[in-house]
Amino acid sequence: MMISDFNPDKVLSELSCRDLLIRAVHGDEPSCSCGAPVRKSVIGTYQRGGTVACPCGRRFSWASGTLFSGMKISPQTIVMLALLLSLSVSESRIAETLKIDRETVKLWKIRLGGVE
Repeated sequence: MMISDFNPDKVLSELSCRDLLIRAVHGDEPSCSCGAPVRKSVIGTYQRGGTVACPCGRRFSWASGTLFSGMKISPQTIVMLALLLSLSVSESRIAETLKIDRETVKLWKIRLGGVE
């Protein structure tokens, strides 16, 4: 496989990458912004990226209220982007490898805190 054929969505598991991102922002106890933990009966929906309801009446997903809210790229791409940034790969090379716009790389570099 050539680097130009690389696609993180085909190499990495969406579920495992989303789980990594969930744990990064919510730890081991995901909860609603009111503080109520995600109910065991809906944890699967939550982990697959679905919206769940809280007894307080709010509806939310794992990304609600986080830096991942409204993201337009896959969890796999975010994980690879963070890895490549941490390895000091240039923004243009990351954009080329992941087939995303260089401005997207710059935006995520800022969102992820400049990953060094």
